[in-house]
Amino acid sequence: GGNTTRTWGAGDDLMGKLDEAEKLGLKVLVGIWLGHERHGFDYNDPAQVQEQFDMAKAAVLKHKDHPAVLAWGVGNEMEGYDAGGNPKIWKAVDDIARMIQELDPNHPTFTVTAEIGGERVRAMHELTPHIDMVGINTYGGVHSIPERYKAAGGTKPYLVAEFGPPGTWEQPNNDWGVPMEK
Repeated sequence: GGNTTRTWGAGDDLMGKLDEAEKLGLKVLVGIWLGHERHGFDYNDPAQVQEQFDMAKAAVLKHKDHPAVLAWGVGNEMEGYDAGGNPKIWKAVDDIARMIQELDPNHPTFTVTAEIGGERVRAMHELTPHIDMVGINTYGGVHSIPERYKAAGGTKPYLVAEFGPPGTWEQPNNDWGVPMEK
């Protein structure tokens, strides 16, 4: 019954995925993978940020006219698991989103965050005017997203990009000091 799928990145096999989606009558939220500081990406390094921008631009130019493309996802949890308010990360996200809107005004942009706590909602709304909608990865908190997003000042449309049962990080520890998986 699904009609849409999402990728995390626009790697070499994206064209095959888009072609297969089109054959199946599906649309694709095309992800553009952005570096994570916790994996060594440095948003203070202009060369790394430019290389990432150039990679995103090449992906958009290559795939923007494919009939299966529904929207462009600029990053997935690149803001990390802490407060999520690093302005340099959000500037890189917005620069890519602005470029996408210039090259492909037919498809909206979104970015995906690890939940909505900390500075995420404020940062997205203040620092990414070229992001059209917000993607939220949430698990145990999925039912309270509408209220929490609004209370945090969220006004952009949002989509739940990942959800499921509560994650181990959302569970209390048992007597052995580890979370019980449900």
